[in-house]
Amino acid sequence: MNQDPKDRILKAAIQLWAEKGYDQATMRELARRVGMNASGLYQHFAGKEAIVQHFYTELNAACRAAFDVEGPSGDVGADLERFLRLKLSRLDGHRSAATGLLREAIDPGSPLSPLHPDSDDTLRGNIDTFAAWVEHAGLATGPAALDLARGLWLLHIGVLVFWLHDTSEGAVLTDRLLQRVRNLGQVLPFLGMVPGAGGLFSLFGDLLDARRAPVEVEPARTDVDEEVDVLVIGGGPIGCLTAGFLKQQRPSTRVVVLEASDEPTYKVGESTLSGFCKALRTLGIRQEALQALFTTKNGLGFTWAGEGRHAHDAETYVLETFDETFQVERRVLDGLILARMEQLGIPVIQGARVDLRASTLRAEANVVVAGIGRSTRRFGARWVVDATGPQASIARSLGLWSDDGIAFQSHAVWAAFEGAKSLQGRIGGDPTLFPRDQYTWHLCFPQGWVWWIPQVSWADAPQRNLDRAYRRLLREGRLPDRAELEALGCPRHERLSLGLVVRSDRDDLGVARDPDEAFAEARRRMPLLDSLLEGATLVPDLGPQGPWMQRKNLRGRAREVVGDGWLAVGDAAFFVDPLISPGLTGGTATAWQAAHHLATALDGRVTAAELDGYQTFTRRLHQALELDNQLVYHSFDHPELVALVQRFQEVAARAHFLAGAAEYGAADTNVWGVLDADYAERAAHLHGLLASRARELDARVPVREQRAADHAETVRLVRGLLGDHLAANVHLTPYVRSSP
Repeated sequence: MNQDPKDRILKAAIQLWAEKGYDQATMRELARRVGMNASGLYQHFAGKEAIVQHFYTELNAACRAAFDVEGPSGDVGADLERFLRLKLSRLDGHRSAATGLLREAIDPGSPLSPLHPDSDDTLRGNIDTFAAWVEHAGLATGPAALDLARGLWLLHIGVLVFWLHDTSEGAVLTDRLLQRVRNLGQVLPFLGMVPGAGGLFSLFGDLLDARRAPVEVEPARTDVDEEVDVLVIGGGPIGCLTAGFLKQQRPSTRVVVLEASDEPTYKVGESTLSGFCKALRTLGIRQEALQALFTTKNGLGFTWAGEGRHAHDAETYVLETFDETFQVERRVLDGLILARMEQLGIPVIQGARVDLRASTLRAEANVVVAGIGRSTRRFGARWVVDATGPQASIARSLGLWSDDGIAFQSHAVWAAFEGAKSLQGRIGGDPTLFPRDQYTWHLCFPQGWVWWIPQVSWADAPQRNLDRAYRRLLREGRLPDRAELEALGCPRHERLSLGLVVRSDRDDLGVARDPDEAFAEARRRMPLLDSLLEGATLVPDLGPQGPWMQRKNLRGRAREVVGDGWLAVGDAAFFVDPLISPGLTGGTATAWQAAHHLATALDGRVTAAELDGYQTFTRRLHQALELDNQLVYHSFDHPELVALVQRFQEVAARAHFLAGAAEYGAADTNVWGVLDADYAERAAHLHGLLASRARELDARVPVREQRAADHAETVRLVRGLLGDHLAANVHLTPYVRSSP
C-alpha cells in the first residue's frame, strides 16, 4: 500500500528541518527529497507553515488516540503525565526539528504560534480534552472546567519547553518534572479556594479568545481554493521586492507570489545600480552575500567607438561609483532572492502558470486561475500585482500596452563570450579608481551602443547545488570558498555579457533582422570592438535559438498601471531601454511605491481611485527615465557630448545619493534625482536642443557620413547651456579622487 503523499512529505520535512533548521530549509529542496517538482508539492501544502500545522494536527490526534485506549483515570495529574509522556515519546526523534519550530512559535505574529488563529483547531482540541478530564475527575464543570483546562494547557506547554532545554542524560530532569506533574491532582481541588485563582484562568481565557477571533470575520468564499490579500504574478526581482516591501510595511498582509518557471532561468539584465542593491539590503540580503556571488561593479564607463576609433585613442568618460554594486547573473540573483523570500515566510509558488482568460479581475473580488502541475488552483485576492516583466500580462490582455508617443524605438541582440581579455590597459582615457573590468562599459557610436559586462558565471552549477549555497550564504553571510563550492557541485568561471543596442531610426546594421550579421557588421565598422574581442569565443547555447538572443521594439508602457483590483510594477508598467539599467532600478522604485499604496488601500476602502497616487508616480517616473535615456542616445553623436551629458546626469545622481538614508524608502524612488523639478527643467531644455539639432543635421547628412566637425556647433551650444550649472557643482565628485 502506497504511503499517503502528505505523510511522506511530512516525514521528509521533519528530517530536513532537523538537518538545516526550519528557517533555512526551502520548499524547493523538500520537493526534490520527496521526488516532486515544486508545483507538485504546492498541490499538497501551501507552504512550510501548512506542513507544520499538519504536523501539529497529526501529533495531537495521535496522542489523544493513544490516550483514549485507556481513557481518563479520574486523576488529572496522572492523566496529564501520561499524555505528556505519549507526546514526548513521539517527539523524541524530532528534537532538532522541534527546536527550530520553537523559535517560530514564540513569535506572536507567526502562523506557527500555538495561539495564532491558524493553530486554533489544535488548541481547541487539547483544551477540550483537558476540560473533559477535569469534569471526569469531578473537579469542576462548565466554564470553571474550561478555566482549569486552560491552566493545564499552559502547564503542558511549559513541560514541552523544559524538555527542549533539558540536556541531561536520558532527559532525567524532565522525568523528575513529570513525576511532580503526577501530584497535580492533589493540588487542583485547593486552587478554587485561593482568592483570585478563577479570575487568573479566566484572564488567560480572554487572551486566547482575543488571539483566536479576528476583529471582523468575513464569510469564507466558496469559489476559490485560497484567499490572500495580495497575489503577485511574477517571481522575478521586482515581484519579490514588491511582496517583501509590503510585508515590511504591513506585516499582517497575506501575500503569495506565483512564478511561471519551475526554477530560475537565464535572463538578460546583468548590471545593478545602488538603489536596487540598497533595496536588497533593506530586505535582509547582506552586501557580503552579493560580494560572494557576483562581480563587483564600481561605476560606468563610456568609450566613444565611432569614426574608426581604436582602443588607444578612444575618448572615455567614467562615472565613478556611488557605492559598490554588482554585475550579476540573473539566474543566480533570482535564486538568491527566492531563497530570501522563503526565509521571510512569503510563499513563492513556482511552476504556476496563470490563465488570465479564465480569471476575473474585479475590485475586492479577484479570482486568479493558475495551472500548477496537473492541477488547477483558484486564488481569491483583494489585489493582484502584475510583475511579469516585458510580458506585461494584464496590460496586454486588457489592450492597454502601447508604444505610441516614443521618439524612437530600440532593438537589441546579445550573447555571452568566454576567453575575453581584461580591459585593463586596453582602453585609453583618464585613470579610474578601480580596474576597468569593475565597470559596466558602454562602447558608444551614433547608431547606438554596445554593453560590455564581465561577470562571474555559475551556468554549470545545478540548481539544487546553488540552493544549498544560497542557504549557507544567507545563514552565515559567507559563501563557501572555491574548494567547498566545488565539493558542493557549484563550479564558477568568468564570462562576458555583450549586447548591441541600436535606435530603430538608425538601424543600418540590421539588428532587427539578423543578429549574427548585425554583430559581424558592428565589428567591421568598429575596430575598437573587434580588437577587444580578439581571442574570445561565443557561448553556443545561451538561448533556445543558439548563441544570440534578440528583442525588437524594447520600449513600451501600460497606458493604465492601476485598474479595479490590480496594478502593474516594473517592466510590466513600462520599459525604457537597457541603457543605464532602468529596469531593476526604476522597477525597484515602482515596487516600493506599489507596496506603500497597497498597504494604505488594504487598511481602507479597496478601490482603484485610492491608488491614483501610484499611477501618477509611475507616469512621472516613466517620462523622466525616457527623457534621460534619450539624452544619452543623442550624446552618442560626439565624444564631448557624451562627457557633457554624463556629467550633467552625474551631478543630479550624486546629490540624490548623498542625501539618502541607510534603508530604502520613499526618497529612493526618485531614481537618480530625475524627478527633481530643477533637474527635470534643465533636462527638458537640453533634450530639446539635442533633438532639434540632430533632426536638422540628419536631414542634410546621412548618419554614417557625419563627422565630428558636423556636431561642433551642437557641442558649443550644450557647453553654453550647462557650463555654469556644472561649474557650480564641481564639488560633487567621487569619495576617493583619481590618482594621477
